[in-house]
Amino acid sequence: MLRNIPNVEFGMVRGYELPLWYHSTMPIASNIEHINLGPLLEAKFQSLVQGNSKVVHLWKMYESLLAYAQTFERNLDWKEDMNPGYGQARKRLDPPPEAHPAFARKYPESEYRVFKVGQVVHPVEDALEHASFASETGDKEKFKVARQQILKYIEPQYRRIVASSDEIVAFIKVHKKVEGLLDAGFENNQIFEPSDDELARALVLLEDYTTSFKRDLTIKTRMVIALEPRTWELAYLMSNREENLTRLRQLLVRGSRANEIEFLQLFRDCASELDEQYLEIREARKTLFRDEPATTTRVMGMSLDEWAQPWRCDEKIDWDTNEPEFGPWKDPNAEPPYDSDLESVADSIEFSAEEESSDSDSDGEF
Repeated sequence: MLRNIPNVEFGMVRGYELPLWYHSTMPIASNIEHINLGPLLEAKFQSLVQGNSKVVHLWKMYESLLAYAQTFERNLDWKEDMNPGYGQARKRLDPPPEAHPAFARKYPESEYRVFKVGQVVHPVEDALEHASFASETGDKEKFKVARQQILKYIEPQYRRIVASSDEIVAFIKVHKKVEGLLDAGFENNQIFEPSDDELARALVLLEDYTTSFKRDLTIKTRMVIALEPRTWELAYLMSNREENLTRLRQLLVRGSRANEIEFLQLFRDCASELDEQYLEIREARKTLFRDEPATTTRVMGMSLDEWAQPWRCDEKIDWDTNEPEFGPWKDPNAEPPYDSDLESVADSIEFSAEEESSDSDSDGEF
């Protein structure tokens, strides 16, 4: 961990460099066998200590990995349970010799657990324990293997979330305009006649966006849920996502003006709540490799920028401002032209007999 040390020497420890006090647990200096590092290893250590390269802290890298994985979990208890805590992973992955093999990987049965029950461990939670154990033991290679497993498992869901976000944001931008479905300046007394297709599409896009945040499950984890369905249902009631979708479906079927206004307000609230989790995922993704050394890091065959996509617009939806309109400037106070005016202009144009005959003669030229 030492860096920027101007003078470094390797050699035998001198007597005055030994500690002034002694404890029975400390080895006697005369009994310590001198280890000759060799010129190549000494040169490597010297270059490392005298240089200014970034110090690799596996525990920081693990914290960033844990934060990214936790953004995909909505239940606060299960999110906290994803972190095994210092020393806990060792009990399962490196149990003492006297531990019975049948209990080495077993978690306590609990009605509050779904991703860690008995010997059934979800792939993400399992790899997080391997990453935690590797960060404690300083095994960088094993940590990277565990991290790769987590990123590979989560990636399909991440892409579904991004695709759904792009679709609903595009829909919002189209309709967040003056007299649009999501007009930021809408007032209850103004004319408002949204089509059924527009409202139905808004609901379908919101359903897709909501579904994309559901974690991928293995068959064994689904079997655990099948045995404890109530636990699974209650775990996500606090967010009210499913209940809000049910309410939106009811409002769409009823179709009155009051229901349409409530529908759109609830649509805004739901989209904003989903966006909060999306932005948490994006922020954790962009900072996942912040503690890596300055190397050409590649993630699943992509460069870091290709994988993290820092160019994406990660901002909350501003429901109070309409989208800008592109095109020639129009005076909002100008009166629109009427058909009668255009007809009067056309009627005022008179053609001579020669012009009319020349026009008729040239009809067949093209």
